[in-house]
Amino acid sequence: MVLLVTLGLLVGVAILIGYPLFKSPSGDYPRKRAEDERLRELELHKESAYAALKELEFDFRTGKLSEEDYKELEEHHRYQALSLLKDIDRAEKGEDISEKIEEEIRAIRKAKAKELRCPYCQGTYLPGDRFCTSCGRRLDLACPGCGSPYREGDNYCSNCGKPLKTV
Repeated sequence: MVLLVTLGLLVGVAILIGYPLFKSPSGDYPRKRAEDERLRELELHKESAYAALKELEFDFRTGKLSEEDYKELEEHHRYQALSLLKDIDRAEKGEDISEKIEEEIRAIRKAKAKELRCPYCQGTYLPGDRFCTSCGRRLDLACPGCGSPYREGDNYCSNCGKPLKTV
């Protein structure tokens, strides 16, 4: 009888110890942990945005900021806070934000592909720039739309068709 009880206890202990080893790992746990971490990160950023808005209002009320600067900065921080609230809402609903991130990366890559390049050094510049920020050469003869060089006297860019004469 003692032998039977001892054998039963040994089998029970073996099952308790061996169960986690033979149990199939749940693929959902790492994903859930990453989602929780992302949600915590979004919450921290939200609190930071709120603190920035409060500090901005304090600086405006104490006269450290002009009304124009205050409105510009407030608009930026409010947009940032609203964006974070939307992201938090999506994360709480369990929506996969990885597709949104991929979409933003594609948009950034597309914008980078359209960057204007200096015809001399291939450095980037913004439309309307008159000099290259990398090499310092004049960019008068580079299209403000696509960066293609053009000849003096041309009225339109031969590459993108944008008017070259400015008022």
